Amino acid sequence: MNFPVTTTDGSGFFVVAVGGLPNGTYGWRVKGPAYLANAGTVPLTGAPTTSAEMGLLRSGDCNNDNLVSAPDFIILKNTFGKGTGDPGYDDRADFTGDARVNASDFTLLKASFGSGGASPLSP
Repeated sequence: MNFPVTTTDGSGFFVVAVGGLPNGTYGWRVKGPAYLANAGTVPLTGAPTTSAEMGLLRSGDCNNDNLVSAPDFIILKNTFGKGTGDPGYDDRADFTGDARVNASDFTLLKASFGSGGASPLSP
């Protein structure tokens, strides 16, 4: 079952309806546009609510291909030192959300460089 794009609440949680799914262990995968995917499993036992920790997503994936590699570095390099409104600014490289691409964003990309995220789930 695929759920639509969902944003978290102020506490970092998102909620999806799982009523109607039979009890069992289910795989999950979560990915944001500038982040590497995480995956795991969650048991559903018929309880009215179920929580699952999905972990911190690693950033650096400018082109959203679930890898942090040379194309991501090139995107960041081409917009480095720019901010919203500047010609050539590309918000895909703004991992900190401050509307500027600077050393903080580079450090996040560097920390994940060469990494890939969890593979898509298959039935």
